[in-house]
Amino acid sequence: MTSHSPPPTLARHLWLEAVMILSGSFSGRRHRVEGKTPAKPGEQFAKALMRHAFVPIDPASDKTRALGWVNPRAILDEDLRWDRLALGPHVVLGLRIDTRKVSRTMLRARLDQVLAERRREKPGARIPREERLRIAKALETEMLVAATPSTAIQEVWWNLPASTVWFSSSSAKLNDEMTDLFERTFGLKLVPLGPFTLAEAHTEAAGKGGGALERAKPTDLRVR
Repeated sequence: MTSHSPPPTLARHLWLEAVMILSGSFSGRRHRVEGKTPAKPGEQFAKALMRHAFVPIDPASDKTRALGWVNPRAILDEDLRWDRLALGPHVVLGLRIDTRKVSRTMLRARLDQVLAERRREKPGARIPREERLRIAKALETEMLVAATPSTAIQEVWWNLPASTVWFSSSSAKLNDEMTDLFERTFGLKLVPLGPFTLAEAHTEAAGKGGGALERAKPTDLRVR
């Protein structure tokens, strides 16, 4: 019986990734890295990571969201040296997303409370709509400053030899944000990969030429 071995080098990486996706071993999305990666990216990319590292939300600001790079194994560690992020042929990055928001239910309750106090102070007096909006905005700002951000960490696995990136979230919004941050950080473009594009890249790497899948014909599996 003939044994079937995975294709070598680049084709092997693509083959393994395709198997993992099809078997359900991974969730998330894949991307192809386009552009030239330096032969020794360590120092250059470490500086780039620091320029785009995560910065916490300033409690006094009106910002509701912050996003940036961290070490996924030590998210409070500010040391983003390349060798601390390397894992075999991969570089493993953490994308930290902090979000803070005001509960609309609590905001409404606080607003009702303040308006009730105003009516007790001035019985029968009408509170203009503009004044109600001003009070609501002031309360929202006060509550936002006091709010503790929620933190989410997503992982980015960058396979340098295969020029592929796996992102642990399947959210379209997060993928767009990660792609934008990756491109601004490293100056390299990310192209989304689906099962078809992965298989097409595999056929090209195996020397079968581009468009092999498009030329393929369906197999008739019906029992006759």
